[in-house]
Amino acid sequence: MSSTLFKSCCVFLTALALSEALSCYQCSGAESAPKAIKSIVAGVVSMSTANGTECNSDHVCSAGTFCLKTATIYSVTVSSKTFKFTKYTKACTAETSITYNGTNTSITSGSCYPSGNTIPLTNQISASIVQCYCSNGDKCNGVDARSASLISVVLSVIALLTFY
Repeated sequence: MSSTLFKSCCVFLTALALSEALSCYQCSGAESAPKAIKSIVAGVVSMSTANGTECNSDHVCSAGTFCLKTATIYSVTVSSKTFKFTKYTKACTAETSITYNGTNTSITSGSCYPSGNTIPLTNQISASIVQCYCSNGDKCNGVDARSASLISVVLSVIALLTFY
């Protein structure tokens, strides 16, 4: 394939990909809570993910500007030792700005925004919330940014070696 034809195909495919809506995972789930705290959190935090959907499935949405992952991080203190576990939801969002640190802030792809507040649920359990936004590729709320970047670099190198 000639270099010009290859470049033209790349430009066309890129334009085609950009014209489609961003596809994001739409699901919820939780890490398994450590055994040492399961009985303590049972009455306070719902550990059931029965209403959740697995994020490796085809449950997606495409009605947003960003993909969003909201993580609720629970901290449980038992005998001066702190345990943590996370519940999360993944979805699409059309938000373009949020209130962060008391000011209206434009959302940046690849950024996470902690709520800044730790909410005490009991004398042993507290929770904090972090919202992470991305728009750098379909289902970007399913892999961490380092993995996605590494995959992109490897594929780019392979393409360069193959066609040049």
